[in-house]
Amino acid sequence: WYKGLNGQLDYRARIAAETMKRYPWTVSPKTSFAAPDYILNGHWSIAADGTITSAEQLDWHNGDLGQRSAYSLFGWINYYRYSGDPVAIAHISLIADLLLEHAQTDENHPWPRFLISVPTHGVPYGKADPHGMIQLDIVAQVGLGLLQAYQVIGDTRWLDAARHWAA
Repeated sequence: WYKGLNGQLDYRARIAAETMKRYPWTVSPKTSFAAPDYILNGHWSIAADGTITSAEQLDWHNGDLGQRSAYSLFGWINYYRYSGDPVAIAHISLIADLLLEHAQTDENHPWPRFLISVPTHGVPYGKADPHGMIQLDIVAQVGLGLLQAYQVIGDTRWLDAARHWAA
């Protein structure tokens, strides 16, 4: 058993965070967005030697972007509140910025600047196609994540987006 201050909780939180911190980064030539690949691609694996790799991404593979982003936001926010590790701030910011810059409908869409929460169409590592699905429950989940991210970091764009999606 781990003998640290808070036992298994500290140990498991640290293992999870350290795994995410060493995730390979990608720079999308389609968006010029640099980020840990888990933000852009939900298909990955860890080899026996600890090497993390991402699988090829096809249209339906990114359908979990909304849920993956919401849970990642909640996880990093809670980890930051628990540990004070500033690396969490970077991950929170990257996730939130990706959503606002690459996963919303445009101004001409019937629901302008609205989260495409289940982007099942489009170019991998590019902007989400507005013909992907919008599930309101997932939009609400991501909105709560953005609200908490705003509370921790203070970026008003995230608060504005959450308010807009809720209106």
